[in-house]
Amino acid sequence: MRILLTEDDPMLADAVSRALSQAGHAVDIARDGAAADSALAANPYDLAILDVSLPVFDGF
Repeated sequence: MRILLTEDDPMLADAVSRALSQAGHAVDIARDGAAADSALAANPYDLAILDVSLPVFDGF
């Protein structure tokens, strides 16, 4: 499964990404809402995980 993880806390993003990767998933990380929006427009994802309190614009 290809997953977009959007998280602005680098340590949390790394930990979640590592766990998902070890479970066999391909994970891309976006650090803010604008980067997530661009990634979603450019790539097909099976799942997007969004932090609700992101910089630029929120995960809602």
